[in-house]
Amino acid sequence: MYIENIDIDEQLAILWSKVYASIIYIIDNHFGREQKVVLTCNDSADAIVVTYDGVIKLLSKDGFLEDAEQFDDYVLYDVYRELR
Repeated sequence: MYIENIDIDEQLAILWSKVYASIIYIIDNHFGREQKVVLTCNDSADAIVVTYDGVIKLLSKDGFLEDAEQFDDYVLYDVYRELR
């Protein structure tokens, strides 16, 4: 039997990149950049903003606007689920 070895970290990085790009696509097509989009179903972030240069920022529950990379991956996945 053949067992394929996969690099979990590499696969998670690919997934994260696709989710990031998909969020930017959704924001571009439905809301526009530099617009605050309120999130209602997220326990870690209250809103999302995509800057003109394509950086995803999340408004934390503490009221700070931070880059998406500062949050756990699952938060970005939850944002994606809510936006689509």
